[in-house]
Amino acid sequence: MFGSKTTRVPYFTKSIIFLAIIFAFRLIARVANYMIRRSFDIQQVEVSKLMQDMLLSLSSKGIMFLGLLVALSQLGLEITALLTGLGIAGFIVGFALQDSLANFVAGIMILGYRPFDVGDVIEAGTVFGRVSRMSMVSTTILTFDNQTLIVPNNKIWGDVIKNITLQQDRRIDLEFNISLDQDIDRVKQIIVQVLNEVEEILEEPEPSIEFNEMTPFSMVFVVRPWVKKEDYWSVFWQLLQDIKEALNENGVIIPVLSHGVIAAP
Repeated sequence: MFGSKTTRVPYFTKSIIFLAIIFAFRLIARVANYMIRRSFDIQQVEVSKLMQDMLLSLSSKGIMFLGLLVALSQLGLEITALLTGLGIAGFIVGFALQDSLANFVAGIMILGYRPFDVGDVIEAGTVFGRVSRMSMVSTTILTFDNQTLIVPNNKIWGDVIKNITLQQDRRIDLEFNISLDQDIDRVKQIIVQVLNEVEEILEEPEPSIEFNEMTPFSMVFVVRPWVKKEDYWSVFWQLLQDIKEALNENGVIIPVLSHGVIAAP
């Protein structure tokens, strides 16, 4: 009777030790994550959000995996045999999840080359929108009509990636068709006056207003001012309206579109 109680004590003690080791390594993982986050806050080198998330995840999971091995060894399990079994299982799972591994590798390439980060507006993998979340296997993109798209990293990395917001300045490209009988210099002067009234337009690079093309029924003027990326759409829409109204007020004729063809006024 007493012998049966004594045999239970070691197992109970080992269970306590197991839980204590797991708790200790969990605490170490939290401290490590705090230290890593702190280093991101005080460092001078810019690190992408994906890199930060990956380092935090790897450090936390790596510490917990090491703690699990230490805890299991206290229960008398053979760690070498366990690692061998995990290696074989990993090979089988890896073979079955080739597509996921391809997405993971693409995530590593995105992490290394940093073509975009969370918050950037991109066009990639036939998708256009703002990056709301990134992981090592997929990228979540929020479109401008409020749809959430989860795109595998392999689809993004295997296509052309256009980062709309990477640069601080953006050029607005506008075109206006003007009738052939209008004076070129007068049209340019009217457009210049409109541009001078918009404070968001940058002085450098200097805006470009050029007579770019002549069709059988019109002259095509291109207007290309530069703005900060956050002002792009507001200035784009404002200029489109203001230039159209200024041309009308000054009697500049814009040919009428009829069935997709510019008709003579």
